[in-house]
This record gives sequence, C-alpha cells and structure tokens, in this order.
Amino acid sequence: ANADFKIYAGLYYHSENLWNPEVGDYRVQFSYAGRHGDEFTVVGRQSGREIRHYSTQAGEDILILRPGHRDVEEVFLSEHHSNRTATWIYRLAGWLVTFLGLSCMTSLLETLLSMYPTLRRMLNISMTSVSVSV
Repeated sequence: ANADFKIYAGLYYHSENLWNPEVGDYRVQFSYAGRHGDEFTVVGRQSGREIRHYSTQAGEDILILRPGHRDVEEVFLSEHHSNRTATWIYRLAGWLVTFLGLSCMTSLLETLLSMYPTLRRMLNISMTSVSVSV
C-alpha cells in the first residue's frame, strides 16, 4: 500500500485503512521503560498513567527528566545551570556574529570612503579602531 503514515492513540499506522488492516500494513509504537533498576526523577503533572508538562502561573510549561534519584532543589539547580549555560552560549554566538558583521561593514565603509576622499576627510574616521572597539 502506498499510504502516508497516520497517527492514532500514540501508534503510527502505514495502511490505507487503519480500521481494516491488510497483509503488509505496518503499526509501530515507540516506548522506553528503561532498564531494570533504572531510576529517574521527573518534574511534571501526572495525568492518569502519563506524565505531562506542568503549566506554571507565568504560563511556562515544565517537564524535566533527569537520571537517578534527586532532590527537588538539585533538579531545579541543575535546570537553572543548564539554562544559564545555554544563555551564555547564545550571548557569545550573538557577539561573534555582531563582531563579524561590523568587521565586514567597516571594510565596506572604508572601501566606500576611499572612493570619496573629501567625504573621508569630513568624517575623519579611523576604521580600524571601530572594529577593535566592538
């Protein structure tokens, strides 16, 4: 059968009609229960047999899964550290992109000003100090 995948009740079906399966149709379900004896710490909201995200008063959704048995303070401290690390990575990446952009712009501006010496004398800019000061 040349059908697209359909999702129903957490199962992936590859068939023309999922209510009337034929030989050669596929039904796939992904799950992971861990190895025997593995412990995990979960922060979320239990809904029946499932753990779903917890919506805070601020409107944020929280669903945290950490290996091992951990205290509440340890879980949130670990999450805080992960968020802080990610924030600094984004800041450094943003700074690098800004630096490269300004470096390209100063080269372009220097080329443009070299074509018009009168304008260059009026502005009296040192292009190298602009890119270094960023």
